[in-house]
Amino acid sequence: MDLRGRPTAIFPMALGRCMAIGALGLLIGAALMVLGRRMAGALEQPLGPIALLTAGLMVAIAAAAIRLGWNMLPAAKSSSPWLGAMMVLTSLAVAALGVGLCVSGTPVATMAVLWVLLATEEGGAWVWHLLGHKRG
Repeated sequence: MDLRGRPTAIFPMALGRCMAIGALGLLIGAALMVLGRRMAGALEQPLGPIALLTAGLMVAIAAAAIRLGWNMLPAAKSSSPWLGAMMVLTSLAVAALGVGLCVSGTPVATMAVLWVLLATEEGGAWVWHLLGHKRG
């Protein structure tokens, strides 16, 4: 709060970061669950093309939302020492989910579209991180 009792930018930034951390925890949990079930042999039947691509789209949207939540305000973009860790953990979770969802028997064309989708989201996020976020 400032001297006039108005909220400052700290609250929205903290809220965005808390939500991003929670969403990242959920994404990591989903990745661990899918990989664990796949390694245990519980995921044997491949998803259909629509289901697999829908899952991939949801993973990409979740990863983008995590990054946007972390960087809600321009001041937050370059000031956080945890930004690199959040970027890496999000990318690892996305990759783990991609691997976990591509079981044997999944059509190659569907897997290719899934990986192009995930790579496009991750590539865009990393380009933004490495080149663009320090300009804000």
